Amino acid sequence: MLKLCREPDGSLTATANGRTHANVKVLRAAPLSDPARYISILDANGDEICLITDPSEVDEEARRVLSGELERRYLTFAVRRINSLRVESGSSYLDVDTDKGRRDVVLQDADEYIRVFGTRLLLVDVDGNRFEIADIHELDRRSAKLIGRVLQTRGLVD
Repeated sequence: MLKLCREPDGSLTATANGRTHANVKVLRAAPLSDPARYISILDANGDEICLITDPSEVDEEARRVLSGELERRYLTFAVRRINSLRVESGSSYLDVDTDKGRRDVVLQDADEYIRVFGTRLLLVDVDGNRFEIADIHELDRRSAKLIGRVLQTRGLVD
């Protein structure tokens, strides 16, 4: 049985297999293909404590903590418009409008932090924030041109 609780300092503690682990992390094992299942609980060293194949199988309190932590960790901003782009020393600096307001985005390593799924893009900035462009063809012309420059600079499109 798994027990999860949030400590007063905001960290998570997990009790699994008779052992209690402080400062655990909750990660999706398949964040893109199956985000609702396969949740991994990692100890402070990054070693897996347990894998939850189906969150509906844990008690209500653990589900509540899991849900809140996953929402926080995988918060994704929907990009509506790209206001500006600057490229310096291999990094791309974007000013974007999102569903949660205006944000500055700094992108570095394309192989690690830009994922292309047909016309959908997932960007992860240097702070781990996630930005999604649901369909690059639905962006305004200027925004599409700017994101196209980022993709070309990174060798992700011809």
